[in-house]
Amino acid sequence: MSILNKIKIFIYHCVAFIYAMALASKRKASSDNAISERIDEYFLPDTEGGFTNLADSILIYAATVGELRAASVFIQKMRQTWPNCNLIIVPGQRQYAQTFFETHSYARVMIEFPSAPAVTDQFFRQNRIKFCVFVEGPSLHGYFPIRQDLSLPVGCLKHQVPIVIINACLYKKQLHSRIDLLEHRLFSGLFRLSVKHWYVPTAEICADLRKHQISKHNISVVGDIKFDNVFSDGFQPSANQELEAYIHGIGSNNRMIVAGSVNAFEEQKALVLAWLHTRSSISDTVLILAPRYINDKNMMARLTQFLRDRGIEYALRSETIGAAGNKQLIIIDTFGELAYFYKQADIAFAGRGHGVLEPMKYLKPVVVGPHECWTKENSTSYLLYQEMRENQALIECSSYAELGGLFLKMLEDTAFGEAYVQRYMRVIKGKMGASEKIIEHMSNLLNLQSGAN
Repeated sequence: MSILNKIKIFIYHCVAFIYAMALASKRKASSDNAISERIDEYFLPDTEGGFTNLADSILIYAATVGELRAASVFIQKMRQTWPNCNLIIVPGQRQYAQTFFETHSYARVMIEFPSAPAVTDQFFRQNRIKFCVFVEGPSLHGYFPIRQDLSLPVGCLKHQVPIVIINACLYKKQLHSRIDLLEHRLFSGLFRLSVKHWYVPTAEICADLRKHQISKHNISVVGDIKFDNVFSDGFQPSANQELEAYIHGIGSNNRMIVAGSVNAFEEQKALVLAWLHTRSSISDTVLILAPRYINDKNMMARLTQFLRDRGIEYALRSETIGAAGNKQLIIIDTFGELAYFYKQADIAFAGRGHGVLEPMKYLKPVVVGPHECWTKENSTSYLLYQEMRENQALIECSSYAELGGLFLKMLEDTAFGEAYVQRYMRVIKGKMGASEKIIEHMSNLLNLQSGAN
C-alpha cells in the first residue's frame, strides 16, 4: 500500500474517531446506550452457531433481506468450498439483524459494523477475516439507496482483507447529507481501493462501472446469481407453524392475491380497487398487501387512512393472528415473511422495482404494473424484470385500471397464467450457474485453497 493511501486511512480514522465520540455523547444525552468499546457488543446475542475462534472467517455484507436472499445459493456453495471457515454477516441496517440470523443460524450476525477505529481493529484482529463479500450493493460509495459506512471497506483495506462484490450493480448517486458529501469527496477512493473484483450480471452494468473508471481487468460478467436461487432450497423462511397454518387456512377457503413490496401509494390504491372489482364477481378473494417501506410511518398512515375512508376492514400482520380474524385484506408490516404468503398465492403481484423472481420459486403467475411505471436503472431488479418482460414471462397490465379485469381472467382461466409460468421456467433454467463461476474465479484470484483455514 502506498504512503499516500496510508495517510488517507489515518485521516479517515481520525475523522471516524471524532464522529464516534460525538455520536456516543449524543446517545448518552438521550439516555440511550453509548457506543461500546468492545466488539462483542456489536454482535446479535446468542448467534455463535458453529462459530470457533480458532478458524478463519468469511465476512458478508448484505444491505437488506433481499440482498442476502439473493446470495443464498452462493453462500451454500461458498460454505461447501471453505467448510472450515466461520461466517460473519453484517446487515446494512440494524432492523434486519434478527431476520438474518433466523435464516442463517449457523452464522454470527452483527447488529451493525462499528465506526470507532479501535473497535474496528479489534474486530479484524479477533476474527481472522479471510476475505469479504459485498452482495449486490453498494458497488461504489454513494451509489446505493442505503447509506454505506466506510468503516467496513476502510478496515478491510487497512488489514489487507480483499473485498469482492457479487451481483454488482449501480444505482443513481445518492448522498444523504452534507457530511456524506464531504466523506464522499475525501474518502470514496478508499472504497475503490478496497475492492479486488466486481462480478456483474450483465454487460450493461459492466459498461456502467467502466464509465466510473473501474478497470475492465477488475470486472467479470458472470450472470445473475438470483437465477440460482429460484429452484433451490436456499433461504427458506424459518419454521413458523402457527403462521403457516393460518395462511394455509386462508388459501384453502379463498382465492389469494399476494402483492409484494408495493412501494408507491398509487400502486397500493390500484391494487385495493382491483381487488374490490375482483371480489364483486368472486367473493372469496383475499388481498395480501406487503408495502415496501413499512418503517415509513407517513406512507403507512396514508394507506390505512385510504382504507378507513373507503370503509374497508383490514388487519395488520404485526397484530396477533387471531386479531386478523376473517378479514379479507391483510397488510404485511413485518420483515421476512412474504415468502410464506407467496407459497399459498393464486396470483402474485410484484411491486415496481421489486424482484420478480421471488414468487416464481413457487411457480406462481406473476403480474406487474404498467411498463412506464418501472424506473429504468441498472439495478438487478429492473434488469430481471426487463429480461422476463422481453421473454413474455410476466403478465403486464397496460394501465392500473385494467388490473381488476386481469385478476378476474387469471382466476377464471388458470391455463392463462400457467403459460407464463412455463415461459419463465425455461428462462430461469437457461440462466443458472453464476454462483459456481464466481467461486471458481474468486478461488484463483485470491489464491484460496478449498477446505483450508
